[in-house]
Amino acid sequence: TEASTLLQSVFDVVEVGISTTDEEGRYVQVNRKYCQIFGYTPSELIGESFLITLPESMHSSTLRLYQDKRAEVIPTEWQARTKANKEIIIVTTARYLDLGDDRWVKVTAVADITHQKTLENREKIQERLLMQQSKLAALGEMVGNIAHQWRQPINVLGMLLYNIRNDFEENVLTREELDRYYKEGKTQIDLMSQTIDDFKNFYKPIRQAQSFSIIRAIQNTLNIFDAALTSYNILLETSLEGDETIVGNPNEFSQVLLNLLNNAKDVLTTRSDDNRRITIRTRRESENDRFQITIEDNGGGIASASLPHIFTPYFTTKDPDKGTGIGLYMSRNIIEKKFNGTLTADNSREGAIFTIELPISSQEDSHALP
Repeated sequence: TEASTLLQSVFDVVEVGISTTDEEGRYVQVNRKYCQIFGYTPSELIGESFLITLPESMHSSTLRLYQDKRAEVIPTEWQARTKANKEIIIVTTARYLDLGDDRWVKVTAVADITHQKTLENREKIQERLLMQQSKLAALGEMVGNIAHQWRQPINVLGMLLYNIRNDFEENVLTREELDRYYKEGKTQIDLMSQTIDDFKNFYKPIRQAQSFSIIRAIQNTLNIFDAALTSYNILLETSLEGDETIVGNPNEFSQVLLNLLNNAKDVLTTRSDDNRRITIRTRRESENDRFQITIEDNGGGIASASLPHIFTPYFTTKDPDKGTGIGLYMSRNIIEKKFNGTLTADNSREGAIFTIELPISSQEDSHALP
């Protein structure tokens, strides 16, 4: 009829696949885009079951769902199959239209999202690779930190052993002196053991989100990093005001802090003078329920041409053997996606300043990490 011809013309203009199917799931009407998605002509579909577009393993369950008119409305992703037996991913939404006399049709809108899903999967794979690279880079830094942490205890142990031998040869080694040397040596060994425990805790897999103290996480990170700063004659200043509890992976949070501290250290070690300083400040912004952490150095700042690009993957201002260009990218990624916060960079009067802002009013109880 003229009305149905007009309706078909309207359907064919729409850039979304549209079909109507009867009570048995047989096609009554399809538009041009629907046929394009699945590779059929209208005559090949009309009168056929809609199951022709789905893998056989889905037929029985999908047909039961189709006949339940309560299961409708929400957009749903499906694995579908074209005439050429190509697997595609579609998203559908549907409405049931009551025609009276116990007759009804189902109008379904379909979009092919295969390309978008492929891009999403590639992005997820790339993100996982970047995360792994970032962890490997952090591992290298951590090994260096252990070396710095152990240097002082090893020197002390060496001196204790020398003193024990010297006192023994001079026949002045008393029981009391031996006990004192033993206690001093045990203290140094305990410090070295604690370094290993800190290292293991930093890389311990955590699949369950935890509530943790921001200030304690900062202090734990500084325990790992402090010896490296001392080794390079870098002064660490802290002004840790207040504290808040957030939910997430504390090791990932520490990884961000280590990345920022490592960057500041690398810049400061290029300075010829001894005026090297890193300042960490925290404060709660009560007006917007956010907790702010700033890490500032006096290394001269970031070049204005580089500043807009420093969070771009593989962008680095360091020599190739010193920087991968993924640390800052992953740091922002972790803060934004895992903690719903922000990480920004700017220049202060003396150097660079990185600012982390975390929401503190909507933290939820522990839940599984993605």
